[in-house]
Amino acid sequence: MDLAEATLDEIRLALAPVIAEAAAFDGWSDAAVAVAAAQTGVDPAVAAYAFSDGAMAMIAAWIETVDRAMAAALPADVLAGLPVRERIARLVRFRLDAVRGKEESLRRAL
Repeated sequence: MDLAEATLDEIRLALAPVIAEAAAFDGWSDAAVAVAAAQTGVDPAVAAYAFSDGAMAMIAAWIETVDRAMAAALPADVLAGLPVRERIARLVRFRLDAVRGKEESLRRAL
């Protein structure tokens, strides 16, 4: 995706996983946003504006990226054919895998 023409919501979703990586070191902060902007080539001022609501906006965008990835990997029609126990197991496993390696970022988000 060309982020030069992206909406603020698209920029938030593109930056969120990179911010989550940086949050392990910088916390959910303006510094993490600056790191993400530099790594993705987004104008730092635009990135700062996209997350002007602070840490909660960063965390919400990260969670949304995980939610979208989970929905793509485990579509409702696939889950519908599984027993409830297996549905839950797959969804929980996906979430755990999504945050593997980002435990410090997750800890800081709590």
